[in-house]
Amino acid sequence: MIEIRILTGARAGQVDRFDKSVIVVGRHATVDLRFSPEKDLDVSGRHAEIREIDGRRTITDLGSTNGTFVNGAKIEGTVGLKDGDRVTFGAKGPETEIRTVQAGAAEAPRLPARSTEERIAVAVSKQTAGLKRYMLAALLLMVVAGGIAYAMARRESTRRVEELRKLLAANDSMRVVLTGSMRASGDTSLVNEIQRKTAALQQRLPGATSDAERAQIKAEIEQNQAQLRRMVQMDLPAIHAANAPAVVLIVSKIGGKAFAGSGFSITPEGLIITNRHNVKDENGTEATALAVKFTNTKDWLPAHVVRVSDVPNEDLALIRMDRGGPFAVVQGVSAGVTDASEGMSVVTIGFPLGYDTPMEGEGNDFIAKATLNPGTVSKRTSAVLQIDSYAAHGSSGSPVFSARGDVVGVVWGGPTEGSGRIVYAVPPDRIVAFIPMENRSIVKE
Repeated sequence: MIEIRILTGARAGQVDRFDKSVIVVGRHATVDLRFSPEKDLDVSGRHAEIREIDGRRTITDLGSTNGTFVNGAKIEGTVGLKDGDRVTFGAKGPETEIRTVQAGAAEAPRLPARSTEERIAVAVSKQTAGLKRYMLAALLLMVVAGGIAYAMARRESTRRVEELRKLLAANDSMRVVLTGSMRASGDTSLVNEIQRKTAALQQRLPGATSDAERAQIKAEIEQNQAQLRRMVQMDLPAIHAANAPAVVLIVSKIGGKAFAGSGFSITPEGLIITNRHNVKDENGTEATALAVKFTNTKDWLPAHVVRVSDVPNEDLALIRMDRGGPFAVVQGVSAGVTDASEGMSVVTIGFPLGYDTPMEGEGNDFIAKATLNPGTVSKRTSAVLQIDSYAAHGSSGSPVFSARGDVVGVVWGGPTEGSGRIVYAVPPDRIVAFIPMENRSIVKE
């Protein structure tokens, strides 16, 4: 039996045991030893394979993006493994230790991991302890000062807490409306995030012991409520239905390596807008091969680069399908600025994490399913549209849609410390200027 101790990364401290001859390692949902798809980003979907045949143990890199390392040395192809070897998946990825154990042996000690329920219980316990301290202090004050002032303060505190509870209830009602809308479009990532925010506010409320704390909670509730109100007003299923078929998954081969990205079609002949870095690297090496798969289809279709922007801060490129058609096109590209001003609700449709997220089917014939991620424009400059939403590798080139369903941005990146929650996009005026004159019938004023 093989024991794999995870030393670093999102699963640090955990131990997995396998009683089988072949163990597939990666971030994909179907592998045996699975790392976090959101946090262990150096690990590929199907990264490596560990085999044990006739007492001989080997590891094979399955063409991963960031490589496999045994005792600090990068491997090529298949190499042998011995007891105690340390294997790292990606140069900066999680490190593991390989051990042989007898069947039925006691499991190796691991770092304690709290469940979500336990973490919530600890948080509630801390908040309750704070509330108890507050009540004890108030009781002493009542004894010293006479009780009347305390009773009045308690009534005022209760009134304010009740107001906050009503705000949370209204917030939750809009969340329920948005939940139904999101499920109709087949995506629940935003719903999960809103549920997390609402639960956090509800947990903080009982522990609020001062006007300043209650005012802060109220401000956060109102901000969340305003965002929900804007999103409820957006017809997300209609935007998804009108535009998702025109969104594409792009796999490009640059310098002998494969990269995944997103894009969207603006003509029935298959003229596609994407990012410059999806088809050309920092050294100026252009993609030698491009394969495109439209949303809700399973066929990989060839394409070629038509034009790459030479403006330094304009991460845009045009590619064209080699054959086929007619292809689906987006509803429109907005030429206005009001649809993409601060505070406006927007939604991105693309392929965060490439094809490592769940798809329909197996192998290369899977049916591509795009991901819908609503958000809010948080900042606008002449060169950048900043969005509070979610993006990851593979999102590059995703179209950003306004509440009217028109493209107002093209995702190209975000700060590393933003954990994918601060998203940068090319603003609408630059997109329109990049579209060839003969194809600007897609542009809307």
